[in-house]
Amino acid sequence: MDNVSDNKGFTLVELIVAIAIIGILIGISMPVWKEFIVNANYRSAAMTIATAMREARSTAATLNKELEVKFDFDADHFWLEDADTSSVMRRYPEVETGNLAEKTSSDCDTPTGDGDTETAEFELHFNPNGSSSSGYVCILDEDGNKLYRIGIKTAATGHVVVGKWDADSSTFIVR
Repeated sequence: MDNVSDNKGFTLVELIVAIAIIGILIGISMPVWKEFIVNANYRSAAMTIATAMREARSTAATLNKELEVKFDFDADHFWLEDADTSSVMRRYPEVETGNLAEKTSSDCDTPTGDGDTETAEFELHFNPNGSSSSGYVCILDEDGNKLYRIGIKTAATGHVVVGKWDADSSTFIVR
């Protein structure tokens, strides 16, 4: 007769304990994972806006045309437009997370809009020589907290910068 101690495998108790440990680890990590996903969506929205601005600057120089990136804060979307003909050259995906807000003076605290989801409330103008208008667009979370500021600091260069809000220093950090 075979000895029972020669059997290889796991007992039912060992499997239940392993499944319980896995369940506890998943439960602990879920809030962190959700926060990571939300932050990734905000970061992605900021990078999409910065890419649109950089594309506008590059395309303006390539086509030797004045272009504008226009923002509709009520609908949380933006598009690239020919400044002379007002024809839309490209629509960008709607920014689904948080709110867009125009940076006015020194704050990004309040989403600005005109109540009309068909018109732009803010635009950045890009010239064929690489210069542009200056200004920022901010991304706020659902509670209105500042997260990202994207825009043109110096009109003469048209250089696009992205800053992430640092609550400790109460300023946007450009990386």
